[in-house]
Amino acid sequence: MSRALLLLLAAAVLQPILLPRGCRGSGCTSSESASAPPDGSAGGADASTGTSSASSSSSSSGATGTGAAGAGGSGLCEPQAIPAVVPAGWVEYTDWSCNCRFYIPGSKDVMPAPIVWQDCPVKPQGIACKAMLVDWTDGPGSIAVDPVFSVHEGKRLLAFRRVAKDYLLDLVAEVDGPVRTAIMRVKAPGQKDPSCFLGGHDLREGMYVISAWGEYASREGDSPRSGAIGGPVGMLHLPVIADYNDDRKYSWRVSSKWVMRIDAKYAEIRVFDWAKTQDLHVIAPPEDPMNMDINAFFASGEAVFWSTHVLGYNGLNVWTEAGGAKPFIRWLDDWTRGADDLGTDGIDMVWAYGEGKKPNDWEYPVQSVMTAPFTTDPDALQPRRLRSADGQIALRPFHVGCGYAVRGGLFNPNTFVVRLSDGVAWIVPDAWPELKLQLPIGVDCEEVFVAGEVNGQMDLIRVRLDSLGPGMPPD
Repeated sequence: MSRALLLLLAAAVLQPILLPRGCRGSGCTSSESASAPPDGSAGGADASTGTSSASSSSSSSGATGTGAAGAGGSGLCEPQAIPAVVPAGWVEYTDWSCNCRFYIPGSKDVMPAPIVWQDCPVKPQGIACKAMLVDWTDGPGSIAVDPVFSVHEGKRLLAFRRVAKDYLLDLVAEVDGPVRTAIMRVKAPGQKDPSCFLGGHDLREGMYVISAWGEYASREGDSPRSGAIGGPVGMLHLPVIADYNDDRKYSWRVSSKWVMRIDAKYAEIRVFDWAKTQDLHVIAPPEDPMNMDINAFFASGEAVFWSTHVLGYNGLNVWTEAGGAKPFIRWLDDWTRGADDLGTDGIDMVWAYGEGKKPNDWEYPVQSVMTAPFTTDPDALQPRRLRSADGQIALRPFHVGCGYAVRGGLFNPNTFVVRLSDGVAWIVPDAWPELKLQLPIGVDCEEVFVAGEVNGQMDLIRVRLDSLGPGMPPD
């Protein structure tokens, strides 16, 4: 795998003590600077109720994208000149920090243009594919942060980051339609990495979240702050939904029900609902039946799923508010078999199953792709074997959609596609200098979406399923 694509695999993480919303630092108007009380009581969870005492700080502008004096923030920051690289009609987003400003469209009329697709430079093995036209930079770093594919209410959505010389632009856009959400950070000329920036993101079930770090525009004023900005896809002015000042590292996942926060330091998972009426503990390693760490976590509807794997052991787990945390597809203290790489579209579930391993070995000699109708109840699971798997378990989770599943990974650069109705599979190799299909991110009824490279430049590629040939029969 190229060094360029490794950038795609870096998802930003970040986490708790909540600060009150308001202006911070020298950009504040006089008398409007806010700071946390000395006892740290401004925020955090109310232990007696399990609910958060912190507000989400949706600004006075709500979803209109315009705040006081036409700004994109709460109106507590002194307005600044908007850099020339920011598109006309965009406004300051100051909800996160007066000292490090982002920019958002002031109206839907000034959203970035839709994605433009062009034919791939080659058609190896006859595949039909299109690549995103990269016309915002002439450098090698054109797309960064794990791109995400999701389908919601019949709309195919991509979340990704454009990397240009003077700015970073995070977008959620319909595959063949308008851009729905956008937020930009401008790079100062000659600027080194700032303290304040936007990090990893997630997109699922019509909801979007992006992590925010730091507070200042330069490393000279480094800050322990971290949190998240998020809301429904299509909202112009996404609110700050979490804001912590504890120098912890958190990553974020979302579903229609939950915002999911993962503490990288202590491996704790918590969730809060979008209305912020609940703040619930999900799991931490000491509570695991085998005291194992948490990996490959995601939310789906009202449930949270994660894997527990170490050298030679793999298992899957689930949490719901009603049922709590429990093993899902897992054989406690049985090191001869395991399950991992779970993915779901809320209709079908797909995972890798291994068996026949000696307890002290690492790899399972027999590996299968399994599927089942979606459930959160391990007793109601109806597993069905599809075929043999394409490689080592715990590569990367499956992406599932419209009766198909796809995955690839660091140790297996090929794109592996399987049809859930009959187990027929296809392998799309990553073997051409002009076109590298390296990181599958999703699948629907018609296409597989892959992050890779076109003529050495990082890009997103869509491959038609009907061009892959008859496929390999199940075994």
